Amino acid sequence: MTRDDILYALAKQVPDMERGFEIHTSYGAIVIPAGPLADCLQAAVRKGLQIQEHAARKLEQMTKCCSQHAERPPTWVPNPLFPTTADHGDFLRALIRPNPQAVQRVVERALANPESYRAQTASLRADIERLALEHGMPDLAASLRALCTGSEQSPAGPVDPQGGAPK
Repeated sequence: MTRDDILYALAKQVPDMERGFEIHTSYGAIVIPAGPLADCLQAAVRKGLQIQEHAARKLEQMTKCCSQHAERPPTWVPNPLFPTTADHGDFLRALIRPNPQAVQRVVERALANPESYRAQTASLRADIERLALEHGMPDLAASLRALCTGSEQSPAGPVDPQGGAPK
């Protein structure tokens, strides 16, 4: 089904199911009269189509985004925080499908390169800090925050770069 088909079904066909409907199979039709069964199946079909529509919308957005990036040169420029495309890829993977190892590598790279980290956009710094917090690294997040406030230590004291408690 196309996204338009799904939207049409959600707008017209699914609401009409409350009056009863038929399910057609290769062995014949199953008549579903108006009532509790029709309501239950209508809700299930609505939910399934909403999930499909959401996935189709996300795919459409990603396709649009990818085609925009293909039309213009990449904005990534090598720097100490992301010296290679693989390092930049670590960051993108940490954002898209976070896992503790990828987040740890990105945060450690940021802490090891404070000048480069400070030079990043506020939005990118916020993303890295958020990833650290979401993956149970509050001390590292505090250290990252301290890099941008001019203090080299968190309010709790110096932080172990391996993510442990303050020293």
